Amino acid sequence: MSKELQDKLISQVKILNETIWEGKANEQSIKRWLSNFGDSPIDESEEKLCALYLLSRFTYLGSREIKESLRSLYRDLVVYPIISSLRRSLNNTSDLNVLSQRLQDELNAIKFLGAGNPSESGAHLLYYFRQENRLDKKAFVHALEAFKLLEKSNSATVPNGKETNSVNRFVFIDDFCGTGTQAVRYAGNVVSELRTRSPDCLIEYYVLAGTSTGLDYVRENAGFNRVDCVIELDSSFKCFESDSRYFDNNDEKGRLKSKELCSNFGSIINPRHPLGHENSQLLVAFSHNTPNNTLPIFWAENDNNKWNAIFRRYPKSLAPNLDI
Repeated sequence: MSKELQDKLISQVKILNETIWEGKANEQSIKRWLSNFGDSPIDESEEKLCALYLLSRFTYLGSREIKESLRSLYRDLVVYPIISSLRRSLNNTSDLNVLSQRLQDELNAIKFLGAGNPSESGAHLLYYFRQENRLDKKAFVHALEAFKLLEKSNSATVPNGKETNSVNRFVFIDDFCGTGTQAVRYAGNVVSELRTRSPDCLIEYYVLAGTSTGLDYVRENAGFNRVDCVIELDSSFKCFESDSRYFDNNDEKGRLKSKELCSNFGSIINPRHPLGHENSQLLVAFSHNTPNNTLPIFWAENDNNKWNAIFRRYPKSLAPNLDI
């Protein structure tokens, strides 16, 4: 391994670790992770250089970035579109008093839900979403409460006999959309039931980060009125594709060598998806978890194969630890 290049990459990783990565990749962790490499057709020194290069290009969203993204999600995807729509409906008025009251009425009619199981990341984010945007806890419900609220909205009346409109929009929040299959599967159970109970109710799905293909798949198959994200990952985020942002156009050799490295080890530690779920090839992690769309060499922990992760993934199905 070129000592000069190795030192440069380690220096870059050290800066990232100290400023963004929240100490997840300290010197000891890097050494332990690099010890995984050295048993493939590629020269050991070149393996570690390739691995270090990919690590230096890794995107990690720490707690600070996640909280900022949650503020952006609420402001840019929820509040601003409502304001824009209200202004159009009020002949582009700039009367803040009128807009403010109408805006508050619209926001009061929204309920937020975590996408997926209550123990998954969608629900986990709601706590911080509420804090960062100073929202009342009454704005948050789980799926069963959503069904009951629609029943009340459809049947309740106010003293003058007019129908109430207590809830007219549900917003599902999640951290990541990779291929979109999980969101579509979840929507098939929940969104379809909400539609049955209230055909005119708006149902939206927003994530902190999502791939362009995954978001499009959800738009086409899940039945949400709107699907969007704070950070969109286009095809250039696929690590080893021809338009990869991680390799210069004239570095075809480096790109293919790195792909060979990840394919060789990925086929051992994650045989079904050696380059990430459905060949996603991503370099992305969150402070609370790493998506399986990311290259497995970063997150896999396999006792049988003695693989050391650097950005550990917590899978949805875990054997209980009874060593107590």
